[in-house]
Order: sequence, then structure tokens, then C-alpha cells
Amino acid sequence: MKLLVVIALFGIAASQRQSDTLDDSFALLDADANGELSKAELTGYVAVIDKNHDGVITMEEYSGTAAEADRNSPEIVGTFNFYDNYDSGPMSGKIDINNVINQLFADLDIDGNGAVSKQEFTVRFAVVEQKIAASVAAAATAAGK
Repeated sequence: MKLLVVIALFGIAASQRQSDTLDDSFALLDADANGELSKAELTGYVAVIDKNHDGVITMEEYSGTAAEADRNSPEIVGTFNFYDNYDSGPMSGKIDINNVINQLFADLDIDGNGAVSKQEFTVRFAVVEQKIAASVAAAATAAGK
């Protein structure tokens, strides 16, 4: 179940009912069910992808979350590229978990109170998903798809 949330959080899976998907993702990410997400909760779910526990996610680790046939798909490559760039700087071929969580948390925590409410998550992660979609489209174009 955690892996599915990670995949949803990182935007691999698309849904026609984005609001329901975001509500479901929020509920699963909110491990203590207090109605708010903490950095620790986000980190715990994203860290599942970091197989060697070195604090970074490589493309090999990231694509390992998908079926083998999909590992080079524009969805995987584009989403990885988005977070590789999102983690503070030019693309490096790896995602620094702490940098991504800090950036993501700052983007989601609209009121700056140190916790992300369901409303903040739903509103702000929809914007992140749009940026991921643009990165996926760029990867598809680069792959000639």
C-alpha cells in the first residue's frame, strides 16, 4: 500500500477523478490520521523507493517501482526528471530525498504553519501534478512518442 501512495505522490498514476485521488492519497499519507501531513510522514513514504537507504533515489531505484515494460516510459522518465530538477538545481540523475521533501513541503504548506492540511494538499499538489504532466509531455516528445 505504501508503494502505491509513493507512486501517486510522485505523479506516475493519472486519474480522471483527480480530487478523489488526491483525497485518497492524503488519507494514506496521513499516517497518524490527525488531518495534517508532517515532513516525517512524507519522508517515510518517499523513502520506500530508496532501496539502498543512502538518501537519494536513482533512476534505477525509481523505475524499479514500475512494471519492467514501463521503466523507460515517458511517465516514469518525465516524473523522475521533474523531481530530479525539483530537488534544487540542475538535473543530476538522482533525487535527493531531503531536498525534494523540503521543497515539496514548502510548496504545499500554504500558511507556513509546519503542517499540510488536506485542503492545502489538494489545492497545491494539483499544481505540482500539472508541472509533472508537462515534464512527462517533454519526455514523450524526446522519446518520439
